[in-house]
Amino acid sequence: KKIVVERPAPTPYFCKVRTKDNRVIDVKVDWNYKYDETGALTGFISVITDITKQKRVEEALKGSESRLNEAQHVAKMGSWACDFEKNINQPSAEFLRIFDISCQDFEKEPYSTILKVIHPEDRDMVERKRSETISGRKKHHVNEYRLLLRDGTVKSIHSEAEVTYDSEG
Repeated sequence: KKIVVERPAPTPYFCKVRTKDNRVIDVKVDWNYKYDETGALTGFISVITDITKQKRVEEALKGSESRLNEAQHVAKMGSWACDFEKNINQPSAEFLRIFDISCQDFEKEPYSTILKVIHPEDRDMVERKRSETISGRKKHHVNEYRLLLRDGTVKSIHSEAEVTYDSEG
């Protein structure tokens, strides 16, 4: 009755249902109002989609991400993926911990936030190697440099970058 009176915007909902053969599956229910030619509400139209496989894949992916994060934490190794064309930056949690930077600062200005943490004596060298890599002269580079953290701690970093290019270079 509430839906008929208030007519909220149709939004999908998710639930588990039992099939005739007694299996439990995950479903997504999309629905909308059905009106007659005069505009009077006459019912509802719904589409029910079995999303069990999709849910399993999502759960497996979450488990894989969790194991990767744990492995990076144990190994004290971080990763950072970036797409220059789409302006997408994805640092791992361990990457942010190693560099002692917040996710919020990184999201605002990724490269300048990292550059601020790199030891002042090493910044020019890091900038030069980055430029060489981005310009296409090198697809892979290894770099050793230091970080100067906010509390004055100096960390030595071993960095490896692999760059992929689209068909236009």
